Amino acid sequence: MFRKTLRWRLLSTALMVASAAMLIFGTFAVTSLKRDVPLRQQWPGLVLAVGATLAVGAAFGYIESRRIARPIEIMSRSAMEMAGGDLSERQFSQFSEELDSLGQSLNHLASSLGKRIEDLSASNQKLTIVLESSVSGMIIVDPKGIVTHANKAALNILGENRSEVVGIPFSKALKNSDLSAMTYRAVYNRQSLRRQITLGSQNQRIVDVAAVPLTGSAPGFASSGGLVVLQDLTEARRMERVRTDFVQNVSHELRTPVTVVMGFAETLRDAPPEDPEAIREMAGLIYEEASRLSDLVEKLLHLAKLESGYLPIRHTTVFPADELQSLVRKMGPLARQKNQSLRLELPEGSSQPERFSLDADKDMYNTIFTNLLDNAIKYAGEGGSVEIGFRPDGAGVLHWVRDDGPGISAEDIPRVFERFYRGAKDRSRVSGGSGLGLAIVKHGVALHGGRVWVESKPGGGATFYVWLPAEKPAS
Repeated sequence: MFRKTLRWRLLSTALMVASAAMLIFGTFAVTSLKRDVPLRQQWPGLVLAVGATLAVGAAFGYIESRRIARPIEIMSRSAMEMAGGDLSERQFSQFSEELDSLGQSLNHLASSLGKRIEDLSASNQKLTIVLESSVSGMIIVDPKGIVTHANKAALNILGENRSEVVGIPFSKALKNSDLSAMTYRAVYNRQSLRRQITLGSQNQRIVDVAAVPLTGSAPGFASSGGLVVLQDLTEARRMERVRTDFVQNVSHELRTPVTVVMGFAETLRDAPPEDPEAIREMAGLIYEEASRLSDLVEKLLHLAKLESGYLPIRHTTVFPADELQSLVRKMGPLARQKNQSLRLELPEGSSQPERFSLDADKDMYNTIFTNLLDNAIKYAGEGGSVEIGFRPDGAGVLHWVRDDGPGISAEDIPRVFERFYRGAKDRSRVSGGSGLGLAIVKHGVALHGGRVWVESKPGGGATFYVWLPAEKPAS
């Protein structure tokens, strides 16, 4: 191009940079271009002009592309953060109208997702609370056979820790073959099953098991897993045995005195002896058996009141030294009939043991230790020894009654406080009581908020311990 005003030959180059807001042209002059000089000889200036134009255009293009791309990058990063769980609201108003509208849509999506997640979380929390609060054991297995949940009751029944069950294939987590087989059939064969099985080898548990398939949609699987419900029947079965034994023992205990009374009464009615001494002997036996029957009935009624909580507890200050000394004097004649030594052991290192006291029902306190002393005297045998004592122990008073009788075997110890339970032959052979004394002791101690237990071994005598709180327990 030749410019007359400047009388120069100019080379103009232009590059358009377009955007939504502007249109840019670049024009550069190559100076001192002569008309009579061929253009090819002036190519350095041409290259310089074109290069400068391209450089400036590229700079403008980069700036404009960054201005457009930066909001998109921010939105992309925000979307990734939302996908990762950060659903907080973000500001996009500094961008263009179109991008701001897209940003508001992202915020609305995040808000909706957040509300949905909160609802699902609340629902899941409620379900977890229900499962954990259930007295029945519940185990959930997914379609792959992995245990996804086991509540506390289930772990207690299985005797396992959570880490040993949850997240593990049920074939490994459920170590009982019957339980594992039922779970397999529920998860993979879609069968509902129910049966009773025995868990454990040493501390066996009788468990009612219900295994059912779970329904729902699980992509790639024909089922949605299974649910196994466990109900521990061990205690219920034990109580059934106790009730059965109770009925049998009551029948036996009642039959003996009733048979004796009826036999002698029939004799006196049908063929009364002429000897007055024989009549007195029969009458004495009738009275003895009737007294035994009356004692049994009274103890049964007393025990029933204790078990039902009907018997009121009248707390008062009880001085163990005074009460136990009185009991030793009362039970002394019974011990002397067997040439036994019966003594009271007072707390060591105390000059005034009679000052020790506790808050208890005095009548029930005496009933507890009368039964324990009566039990010890029965089993100590001819020429044996019986000791009763007490001492302060923490927030209460520890009592003990010790005899040197035949002792109690390890398998009998857990049942000695059951009604009518007599245990091994060595002890039951010498027992002449109702079999209710120790049951009365257990319930009387429990009503005071105390504890009772026994330590013994065959041939080594037995020691019964009773711990009672010094102060009245809170209701």
